[in-house]
Amino acid sequence: MRSSGIRDTTWLRQSVLYGSTPASKLFYEMDDLNNQDAMLGYRLWVTWGALEPTQGHYNFSALDTVLARLKTQYNKPKRMVIGFWLYGQGNLGQNDGSVIPLYIQQNSAYGASPVAGSYGWWGKNSNGQSTGMYAPALYTPAVMNRFIALVQALANHYDSDPNVEAVYFPEDATHCGSRERLPTGRSELFGRRMAESARKFA
Repeated sequence: MRSSGIRDTTWLRQSVLYGSTPASKLFYEMDDLNNQDAMLGYRLWVTWGALEPTQGHYNFSALDTVLARLKTQYNKPKRMVIGFWLYGQGNLGQNDGSVIPLYIQQNSAYGASPVAGSYGWWGKNSNGQSTGMYAPALYTPAVMNRFIALVQALANHYDSDPNVEAVYFPEDATHCGSRERLPTGRSELFGRRMAESARKFA
């Protein structure tokens, strides 16, 4: 049985598009939509790192593949909901841009992180090392501005397509397990920044 709890997300990670993950990884799950007329669409999960591998250069090809399959593969066309998978499940290793783009992590303009020489994220850490779940520091204006740019690019790409139903932003309580791990005073700012990002998509 699939668990909805944050402690056991193995099944969910298997349905996330990270970095160079091919869209075909999702087909086994998507194909359950066939002949299910009560199910109007499919929500996929995708990381920031998958969509913006380098600054300002966006790659929506995996999403395009999923959308094309939803339109043509089943007995009736289905809609796509894009869910942002904004946190890494394990510790953040060097040169790992699968969740957070490397250009964010490598530039001090995006603010300090718990690890010296790495930037733009926060998460579980000990003795100056990443030790568990992590997320982009969207409460930092420079990081949020880049995320907003991604959302705007996504909107420009799909705005005229009626089969793209929505973009889903996860609530911040899921990020790294608890609000207490968010730097002091940043939770409310994070919420405001996410609302700003959503307005940019509208």
